[in-house]
Amino acid sequence: MKLDISFKRSAVYGCFESLIIPLANWYGKDFELMSIDSWGFSYDSSVLNQIGVLFRESFDSGTYSNFDYLEKFHGLQLVDGESSFNDTISIIESELSSGRPVIVHNDTYWCPWYKERYNKVYGPHYFLAIGYEKNGVHVIDSQFAIQGAFLPYDTLKKGFKDYYRCNSINDYDKALDWKGLLERSITGEKFSSENNFFNLLRIFSNDIVNKLNLAEEINADVPSSSPVIAFTLEKGLRMC
Repeated sequence: MKLDISFKRSAVYGCFESLIIPLANWYGKDFELMSIDSWGFSYDSSVLNQIGVLFRESFDSGTYSNFDYLEKFHGLQLVDGESSFNDTISIIESELSSGRPVIVHNDTYWCPWYKERYNKVYGPHYFLAIGYEKNGVHVIDSQFAIQGAFLPYDTLKKGFKDYYRCNSINDYDKALDWKGLLERSITGEKFSSENNFFNLLRIFSNDIVNKLNLAEEINADVPSSSPVIAFTLEKGLRMC
């Protein structure tokens, strides 16, 4: 069986957050408030004075997706789970049979459609299970599986980490105070202190020009697996 769920690419989300969009569409829900805390940045230039420390260890996006808000304001509930592989397959198949897709955490080394990393680079990745057959699952994700891919169970078993069950609930706050929520998201120390993230971004930009050594940072055959790039993508930081 296979659920009729389509994927629409969005460059502003990472591999996990991007799965929320097809989930929300499937359940007829909104999702925007998961991004309410998406303004931020932290940087410590002094870290670079330590011998052997890479540039990527000096900064953090300072942002995160607020999945509690998905449940509180949009009625989308994510329930993380961890069990044996066989039990997990039973759970995934049961959820899908009930019309509920499942987010799966897998290793990029064992994602055949992710050709840049398949059998080359280990790293965390998430996809959405939308169907299953006797020997595997149908998936969609933001990295080369927008149109869908099939993952055999014997391959999934090698890279599987954990999963999230995705529920649509009716008991949530439908009367949103958008003004209050937005005001809360753009006030506070990260905006008003001397070390507000705008100033930190300026210092960070200068240090990129004067201190970043790409030869040291990018030391792998696959550039996206190098520490500074992988960390940047993982944290959802977009530099332009």
